[in-house]
Amino acid sequence: MMHAPRADGTTRIASGLVIVSFLIALLYLGREVLEPLAIAVLLGFILAPPIRRLRRFHFGRVTSVVIVVGFALAVIGSLGFLIWPTTCPGIKAICARRSPR
Repeated sequence: MMHAPRADGTTRIASGLVIVSFLIALLYLGREVLEPLAIAVLLGFILAPPIRRLRRFHFGRVTSVVIVVGFALAVIGSLGFLIWPTTCPGIKAICARRSPR
């Protein structure tokens, strides 16, 4: 019966580095797809409890989702509306520097 050759410490470290490098490269190249997916998953975890609470009050599933997502969009829009005046001068300065005149 033949046994597989045992890997020494250097081989294990090298193979671990290759695997980690491959995973980092894969995450770097796939970030355009993975970032929106990660945001969607996080929003799903954040919005699920209020949806469940509305379902307990005998709202339908679609109605609960529409109410919670509408409320979330209203909150995000309100925050953007409040933050915009503080960032507007900085954005105008950046655009002025970048635009060729």
